[in-house]
Amino acid sequence: MTTLLSRVLSSLALCLWSLHPATAFTKDQLDICMVPEAGSLMMMVGDGVASTDALLKHIKVNNVWPGITPYQSWNLTGFYADMLPLLLHNQQVSYRVHVIPTFTQALYKTTKLHECDFAFAPYTHTAARAYCGNETSPEGIPACTTPDDIHNLKLILHTDACCADFNLPMKTTSLGLIVTSTTQQSIWLAVSSPTMVNILSYVAILIVVFAHLVYFAERRDNKEMFPPRYLSGIG
Repeated sequence: MTTLLSRVLSSLALCLWSLHPATAFTKDQLDICMVPEAGSLMMMVGDGVASTDALLKHIKVNNVWPGITPYQSWNLTGFYADMLPLLLHNQQVSYRVHVIPTFTQALYKTTKLHECDFAFAPYTHTAARAYCGNETSPEGIPACTTPDDIHNLKLILHTDACCADFNLPMKTTSLGLIVTSTTQQSIWLAVSSPTMVNILSYVAILIVVFAHLVYFAERRDNKEMFPPRYLSGIG
């Protein structure tokens, strides 16, 4: 049970490249899809307050942000908002950000409509999202479908957001569970624990070392308490 709860579930790919990564950096300006998420991509609303709801409302009016350098500031904040300017500044490319309301739509705009050169969001790398076949695979991976009206985002399903070329994972996540223990640890188990055994071993070694130091310092001037014979004096 402990192993099951603590295992790593999946890797989150921060950069999700489209089907044409080789030509993406030859453009004068990159178009990047991002998705609002708490802690990842939010909008500053004043007094140090950040909100995903405010960002979702804002993109109904305007969902495009000009790119910045790491030395500039914008009203986007979060892990991805802070990371993106650093990454692209190192590549010396200009860019603009398209904030898309859902992960499915952002992936679809990148892999199917090619409106974005890549998506920069916490996508879980799954077989269904990377699969490009138009039929269900022998392993059971659903077919990569295309809606009748490719530009009607309201018709987009999860099966349409597919055929993605994932970059190497830049962030991992795992699932853990904290529970209270109802068992009482015995004194013997506490004393015999590896930590306690190490402490007792260090104490014993220090006692022996200091006993020798005192013996060698006092054996000639205080023969009554420290007899010259080693075993008698050290004892």
